[in-house]
Amino acid sequence: WQQWTLSERQHLNPGSPGAPLFRLRLRPAQGAALRWHPGDVLEVQVNPPPDAPEDSPPLAPRSYTIASLPQHGYIELVVRQRWSAGKHALPQLGPGSGWLTQHAPLTSLLSVRRLANPAPPLDPNKPWILLGAGSGIAGVLAQLHARAQGPHSEGCWVIFGERDAQADLPYADLLANWQRQGMISRLDKTFSQLPRKPNGPCYVQDI
Repeated sequence: WQQWTLSERQHLNPGSPGAPLFRLRLRPAQGAALRWHPGDVLEVQVNPPPDAPEDSPPLAPRSYTIASLPQHGYIELVVRQRWSAGKHALPQLGPGSGWLTQHAPLTSLLSVRRLANPAPPLDPNKPWILLGAGSGIAGVLAQLHARAQGPHSEGCWVIFGERDAQADLPYADLLANWQRQGMISRLDKTFSQLPRKPNGPCYVQDI
């Protein structure tokens, strides 16, 4: 386990009919050094919410796919708030997403560790099909960042799915730039709350 600092937090989908989605950046505290690869996961120790009883049991770590590369100098995560029915059937923010997206002050120290992806790395000389829905865009970004680091063949098809075509467009500029550069040869987006023709695509698996 290492100490990393929560340095940035940005709401990515204001006005969305879905739950809020956040971009988080963590920077290493003094003495911290972490190496990771696309597809690796970050485990984060979560503090209880502010209104939790003092004798609350420790919370299990939460896992999030890393969206950045070590060369960036920070760990980037994409986290969606999770809500469930709490006391008296009132909506209750999940402890993991709530801590990271709302309760933890910026500059907070977070205990984190890397979990390696057991799958072999993707071959940049072969065509790829990358699918990301919602916060799943994080894994897509990590792979694309890695592909952009060196020579790569064309033939990268990215399929992204969300709810609303106006509000749910995280990283749209970055993806469009990669498409202009030719690294993404095809980019499809689908939104589940758009009016649909019969049998029209609603989700990434439909495309």
